[in-house]
Amino acid sequence: MALQEEFKVTYERPTASLLFAALFPVGIGVLLRLPKFILEVMARTPWTFDWIRGLAVGVPALVIVVWSTLPLTPYGEGMRMPDLILVGHPTLTTVAGVVLGYLMLDTFKKDY
Repeated sequence: MALQEEFKVTYERPTASLLFAALFPVGIGVLLRLPKFILEVMARTPWTFDWIRGLAVGVPALVIVVWSTLPLTPYGEGMRMPDLILVGHPTLTTVAGVVLGYLMLDTFKKDY
């Protein structure tokens, strides 16, 4: 507990590190899906969008990532960051970010 108190005194509001911790997994998810997405772009077939996967998995992941980053922006200045999302369980934000990044490229499919 003493380390957390020292962190609060030393860093008044660690915005940059918290934004990085929330948004970096989205980039990792995009990079995980990028090779297959490039192969799909090379194929000359029409595009489709998987609405079910996008709404059922992508929207909750987006909510978790936005909810963890919104209090760090000027728009969410008065909002409290939920302890469950970033402080209590940072793994939840990391997993949601990777899933969101992966689904950003996975929901757009080529119709074979």
